[in-house]
Amino acid sequence: MYEKDIVDDLDYKSMHKQLLKMGKTVKEQTNCVITSSAILELGINQLVDLIIKKIQSPALSKWTEKPYVPINNKLITLRFGDIISEDLFENMNTLFKVRNQFAHRLLFSSKDCNPVFAELAKARIKNKFLSRLPNDIVKFQLLSSQCSVMLFKISEKIDPNSVMHLEATDEITFEPIE
Repeated sequence: MYEKDIVDDLDYKSMHKQLLKMGKTVKEQTNCVITSSAILELGINQLVDLIIKKIQSPALSKWTEKPYVPINNKLITLRFGDIISEDLFENMNTLFKVRNQFAHRLLFSSKDCNPVFAELAKARIKNKFLSRLPNDIVKFQLLSSQCSVMLFKISEKIDPNSVMHLEATDEITFEPIE
């Protein structure tokens, strides 16, 4: 398993402090959920592509050439290929269940958000600070960040040249998508 020896070195407390500054409207939460999920899907796609190149499987190559392969199929492939752990698999499934609720509802009110984020209670979170947070948009973003970082670190372990490195900054700003 490629996840072995990967250290979770995210500073959840600082990230939490920054994320508390963002807006909490339904539109802002929806933008955050969709954007975080898109970044997560990017990491999944990158990892699937790396694995296909590494094992050079004609069947898998043809499978990924299809215009649409459900994200769950990609996750199952990574899990049963022993590329990701059961915990990472379950956490990403949980995040995509939340994402689907936001993406497929036409009318969404602020009171509808809490039951959707309740799904986060099923996440397998080892970090004590993160596990104790309420199930809300901030926890969603922190868990999504954790999963994305894990995917990128696994990709880097497979191919060190596959991941772009960014420098950390002190301030994170969020601009709503209009």
